[in-house]
Amino acid sequence: MTAHRITPLLVVLAMLCAAGPAEAQFARRYAGISGGATYSNLTNYNVANSDWRWGGTAGLVIGTVTFDYSFVELAPSWTQQGGSDLRIDYVDIPLLIGGLIPVGDRDNVFRMYGGIALGLKVACNLDTICDAAKGSVWSLPVGVSFAKMIGSGRFIGVDGRYAIGLSDAIDVLRVTSRSWQFRALFGFRLGAR
Repeated sequence: MTAHRITPLLVVLAMLCAAGPAEAQFARRYAGISGGATYSNLTNYNVANSDWRWGGTAGLVIGTVTFDYSFVELAPSWTQQGGSDLRIDYVDIPLLIGGLIPVGDRDNVFRMYGGIALGLKVACNLDTICDAAKGSVWSLPVGVSFAKMIGSGRFIGVDGRYAIGLSDAIDVLRVTSRSWQFRALFGFRLGAR
């Protein structure tokens, strides 16, 4: 990984460490925005693999802590995927379920999660292949994130996710899309703690 790809991650991690005083506990209900990069390709997990390509992602987050150490989250986002010269833009709608691990105190949490996601195709850049691209695809996202309360009910965080394609992205090629997704998060508490 080159230095110019590592630098944004180091900036976000420095912001996490330098954040000011926090609230007494992490938000039970929350909403926020996210944005970052994707790294994806197309594969049939057998003999055909495309080259990997970089893309972007931006979206919303809304969730609730269901018990002290678990959460449910809906995180719709625009996500660029594909491989080689092919780019397919989706509106991904993942439903995530996971666990929380407090780090030091309840103002910092490490999260592990998995779920199911529906991707709805909104754009494609290669007409010859795009006609065969499916209008919707299913994937299995799994990931980890770290979030820190920064006072006044707000939090920041970083998220890393791997989405495993469960359905064909392109009919004639019988390939699925798989992607790494890296996001920065900014959110706020909804309602009382």
